[in-house]
Order: sequence, then C-alpha cells, then structure tokens
Amino acid sequence: MASILVPIAVCVVLPVAITLIVFWASINSNNKRAAVLIKAIEANNSIDTDKLAAALAKPKRTARELSLSTREPPRRCLRLHVR
Repeated sequence: MASILVPIAVCVVLPVAITLIVFWASINSNNKRAAVLIKAIEANNSIDTDKLAAALAKPKRTARELSLSTREPPRRCLRLHVR
C-alpha cells in the first residue's frame, strides 16, 4: 500500500499543488494592483489614475523576447575519438 502512495503523490498531488500555488500568486498580484488603484482613487489627489494603472500593469513582452526566452541553451557535444 505504501509503495503506491509515493507515485500518486508525485504524479498527482505535486503537479496540482504547483498549479494552485502559481494560480494563487497570479490572483494575489492582481488583487494587490487593484487595491493600490482603489486607494489612489479614494484619496482623490491630483494623481493621474490612467498613468498609475499603466505603471502597475504587467510588463508586456514582445514576440522577440518571448522567442528568445524559450530557446534552449546551446548543447555542448563531447566528441570521443576512439583509436
């Protein structure tokens, strides 16, 4: 019975936990940005909320940056010369 619990934990519980943590972190960061914007609007100072929202937005990456970030590092080959 114990021998089947380890593969189930690794193959099921671990990926689900990682997905939940990443999803929760994304929601949490969005909620923090919204809270800052709400406080700025409530303060009603001479703050340009459009500029503040643009500054707090997630940075957009260009297609070139995305393609460069997903590229695998160069693989080094070890050539053995057999004589």
